[in-house]
Amino acid sequence: MDIVVSERTDGLAGIKLAGYSMLVAMVPTLLTLWQVPDVRGAIPPGGCSSSGLRGAADGFNTVGANLVAVAIFFAGFF
Repeated sequence: MDIVVSERTDGLAGIKLAGYSMLVAMVPTLLTLWQVPDVRGAIPPGGCSSSGLRGAADGFNTVGANLVAVAIFFAGFF
């Protein structure tokens, strides 16, 4: 008896890329929002990329910015 397994891979690459980019964008943003201590007192924990993303979250209050960032972070897993 032969078992035929069919995988549907048309479009999964784009979805994986979008999810990965959400994860990569939100990790430094969350580090900046949660005010993790600086690395050796010189380098901010979120790096340069988080300052731009943090600026985009200034339209929200602190709770709203955290909620949006965590939601995008977990949406990247799905």
